[in-house]
Amino acid sequence: EKNIQMQELFTGEDFYNALKTNISDSIADTVINDGKYLTVMKEIQTEALEKAQNGDFDVNGALDTQTAVNWLVEQVSIRLAEFYPNGFGDMSLDELNVMYDKLVESADKQADTDKQLEARQEAAIQYCNALAEKSTKFAEIVKAAFGDNYASEIGKMLPSEIDKIIEELQVEAAELGDANELTLTDSSWGNISNIAVGTGATKAFSITPSFTDKDGVSKLITSDRITYKSSNTDLISVDNSGNITVKGSAAGTFTANVTVLVDGVEVGEKTITIECFKQLDCASVSTNFEGKPLSEHFTNGNTAICLSGFSTWDTAKNNAKGSITNYVNRIVDILKNAGYDVTRLQKAATNTINYYTACIDAIYDHGADSNYENYNNLQFSYVDVYGQTWNEDTKFSQKTKKREKDAGRTGVGAETIDHNSTGIRMNESYAKTNTYEYYLNVGVLLEKFQYFFNNI
Repeated sequence: EKNIQMQELFTGEDFYNALKTNISDSIADTVINDGKYLTVMKEIQTEALEKAQNGDFDVNGALDTQTAVNWLVEQVSIRLAEFYPNGFGDMSLDELNVMYDKLVESADKQADTDKQLEARQEAAIQYCNALAEKSTKFAEIVKAAFGDNYASEIGKMLPSEIDKIIEELQVEAAELGDANELTLTDSSWGNISNIAVGTGATKAFSITPSFTDKDGVSKLITSDRITYKSSNTDLISVDNSGNITVKGSAAGTFTANVTVLVDGVEVGEKTITIECFKQLDCASVSTNFEGKPLSEHFTNGNTAICLSGFSTWDTAKNNAKGSITNYVNRIVDILKNAGYDVTRLQKAATNTINYYTACIDAIYDHGADSNYENYNNLQFSYVDVYGQTWNEDTKFSQKTKKREKDAGRTGVGAETIDHNSTGIRMNESYAKTNTYEYYLNVGVLLEKFQYFFNNI
């Protein structure tokens, strides 16, 4: 009967809860779940069964389970290190401190002073081994505390000397925080997820790492403890500051992982999908557009196309917007035949049309103004294919009143249009009051389209 009672006790709640109360939750889990496979637990159980049969746990002639539990917890505490044949490196800092305290308690129970000293030194060495195994940073503070050959140095010390250094070491370790208990927050990755990049091109992103500890509390980690690695440096490179460069290689879809490490311990990872597409290079497209190869328009940028002939303020605006759509669609057809991705062409076309429509609307909404300088830097915003709003200014280019006989001249004033602007230009008729026309620099139009295509 006592054997049955003891067998139930070995795996029961009373023993488990006593271990949690007297040692720690995690160690209690290890003893109950993993201990049954270990020689140490089998030896403790064998001795417990013998003591039960001998009446050592009896109170008033019957087995007292609390007396038996107390003895079991004491034996586990004494032989605690044997429950971790692979060392204590996976323990949290708090549990490691508990383990050290229990090893010290066990050592102090040694009657022989030489064995007691040896056990105290061994407890400190095991603690330092476990701490050093956690990460390179913890290995550094262990060596700083005891020396590079810390096991040898500890073997020369008395308990009082060991206790003082271990106490300081525990404080420093707690301040650093155990990398094994850190979690990288999702917000650290920003908008890094699925990345589209052109062949031969690159895109840059940055990781802004932030961490929480095992309790979900924000933990500040200094940058010197943080490193990064990429699973495929041909696709993604990342420097020691967390700056990521995604590289466009051959066309196709690829994945690579970026890992964040603290003290050499992996605390977060992101799988990045890379869609590599044929990069648009208008300078290499020789198909004619408005009398010249597209490449020449793009490279030289000295041709202005008429978006609207002289007409009223309202009509000029509407004609100009309609012409933008027609010209952009013609560019799409040329590039489609050149083998560029149709979906990206359509998205780039939408962005380009939205951009110039908003620009012309800003000019129109400002109203006819004899002071042409007032058209410069008009604010406008456009919405891209993803519904995101972008704010711009017109950087509007204009010319003073112009005679009709100049209106049909090819490339009128195109060389004066700022190639880094919207490329829009408006002329007011010299002969007819309140009559206007719009021109657009082709090179700027192609630059805008190419930008949108390569950066959607």
